[in-house]
Amino acid sequence: MKSIARKDFIAVGTIDKTHGTKGELRITLSSNKQFKEWAFLEIQGKPVPFKIVSFSPTFDDGALLKLNTIDTIEQASSFVGYTLLLPKGKRQKGEVYSEDDFTGFKLVDETLGNIGEVESIEEFPNQLLIKTTYKGNEVLIPAVEAFIEEIDEAERVIYLNLPEGLI
Repeated sequence: MKSIARKDFIAVGTIDKTHGTKGELRITLSSNKQFKEWAFLEIQGKPVPFKIVSFSPTFDDGALLKLNTIDTIEQASSFVGYTLLLPKGKRQKGEVYSEDDFTGFKLVDETLGNIGEVESIEEFPNQLLIKTTYKGNEVLIPAVEAFIEEIDEAERVIYLNLPEGLI
C-alpha cells in the first residue's frame, strides 16, 4: 500500500479564518487550481484528506471552502493557519497555471531535446511567454497549448513541440 507523502503534494493556499457558523473556511489561494472532490490540509507535516462539500471562489485570490466533518465554528477555527495542499501529477492541456508553478521546470522539445529551464513567465499584451536561455541566448517561447505537449509536475518537466525555426 502506497503511503501519502508530503513531497507528492504542492501548497496551493492557506486557511485565513472561519466564515459563518457552520464550519466554512476562508482561504487565500496562491495558485489557480481547480478543486474537485478532495482537498488536503498539512497537519503535523503530513497531508490529511478531507472531502469537499463546497468550494466557492471569491472576487479576490480567495475562496470559501466547506469540508466534510467540519461543521462548527469551533472545529473550523482549529484549522486557521493550516496549508492547503493538492496532489502533484500530470496536468491536462487547458489547465490554468501561475508563474510560480513553472519556475525551474526543465524544458524539453520533441526535436531539440533539453533547451533549458523556465527562468520566468513574461506577460505581454495578449500573450504569455516562457523565458529561458538556450545556447547562451535569451529565448522567449509562447506559452500556448499548441506548443505544450505535456506538463509533468512530478518530474518538473514541460514537454514541448516547437515549430522549426522558433528558437
